[in-house]
Amino acid sequence: MTSRLSPEGGSAAFTPFENGGVLISTADEISGHVIIQNIGLVFGSTVRSRNIGANIGASFKSIIGGELKPLTKNVVNSRDQAIERMIKAALSLGANGIVAFRFDSGSIGEGMTEICCYGSAVKTQRKA
Repeated sequence: MTSRLSPEGGSAAFTPFENGGVLISTADEISGHVIIQNIGLVFGSTVRSRNIGANIGASFKSIIGGELKPLTKNVVNSRDQAIERMIKAALSLGANGIVAFRFDSGSIGEGMTEICCYGSAVKTQRKA
């Protein structure tokens, strides 16, 4: 899967974008398409931990300020993996779209973070 997020964490025309044949939108609709069936909730998640080197580097960087590039890269990769898993779940249900797409994250224990994305899987067709 190729991310539409830059390595710096910025977004390039994030909504809607097409990936693996599945249209994804943060809105409740997909522009230019009609929802013909609501299938249900789909999600993808991953749990990541930081390695000792990243923790030490982040500690120094947090003192002097600035972006923590290795950690930013880890977040972008984690988001990509969560999206890929969500898309696979949608495809397994016969969906070709996901609406109301969202990200969430949280800490799980010391140094571990869960990245989760979710939305409503739908079947769509192009507007006539």
